[in-house]
Formats: sequence, structure tokens, C-alpha cells
Amino acid sequence: MTTGRSPWLGHDPSPWIEMVDGFVRVWSDGGMDSTASAFHLDFEQSTFETELSKVQQDLSTFQVKIEVWANGIKFPESSKLSSKFDECFAISRKWSEE
Repeated sequence: MTTGRSPWLGHDPSPWIEMVDGFVRVWSDGGMDSTASAFHLDFEQSTFETELSKVQQDLSTFQVKIEVWANGIKFPESSKLSSKFDECFAISRKWSEE
């Protein structure tokens, strides 16, 4: 959020984010190619950051549960599974440093 650049949000569709007059505008598509069917939602920046922190906390809690579950079924590399989940969803990444 601090750089003003949209993080990569996936593809097909390719959502993206822009800052507009103190708001965070989240587009449904068009990050890779322009599309007429794209729509957007606007959030106050502080609200967006608060909600994003909640999502990060929820994912972090889920990550712990993944490792506990993997241990329970005797998965041989439960910590690696948890680490991979973190890597894929950038859970422990500090977004404010970008």
C-alpha cells in the first residue's frame, strides 16, 4: 500500500488495485489487458488496510491449523507444507515495507 503500486493479484481474470483520492480502488479485471466488463469497488485506505490486516491474521491462524492437521495425519513434512502455504499466500510478508 505504501508504494502506490498494485500487487499481483492473480490472473484470468487479472484484478488490480489503484489509489484514487485517498481511496483504494480494487478492479475486478484488466490488470493484464483492458476489458470493458471490469468493475471496481472503492474503500477508504484506512478501512482497506484494517481489513487486509484481518485477512492476514485469518490466514496466519489457518496456516497454524494446516500444520497441526498435517502432524495429526503423520504427514512427513508438515512444517514444509505450512511454509509453502505461507510462501504462496505471502502471509508473513510485511506489506508495509514495499
